[in-house]
Amino acid sequence: MAELLKKNLDGGYDLDPKHLAKMVKEDYERDIREMFESADDDQLLALMGDNVSNKIRKADLKRLKGSQPQGFQQTRGKGQTVRADKPSEKMSTEEWREMIAKKLEE
Repeated sequence: MAELLKKNLDGGYDLDPKHLAKMVKEDYERDIREMFESADDDQLLALMGDNVSNKIRKADLKRLKGSQPQGFQQTRGKGQTVRADKPSEKMSTEEWREMIAKKLEE
């Protein structure tokens, strides 16, 4: 910031120190973003450390859980989604086929 303030004064500009601080912050954030974007996944995890990596994982899990359709719970096993709003009903193969045929007609 001191370097930018000196350039400001040497150039005859009268920029507010708050404005200069904002410029320095934006430059710093851009540099950090570029560093993260150029890193591969392992480098990125090493740069951030375990605490930050875990926070990001938790935030992603919250976001993913929140984006599930209404009436569905988490999947269990091999991608089997469980309905939360209906109790499980056993039906014969014939009953199942009839149910599917009715839904297709709708």
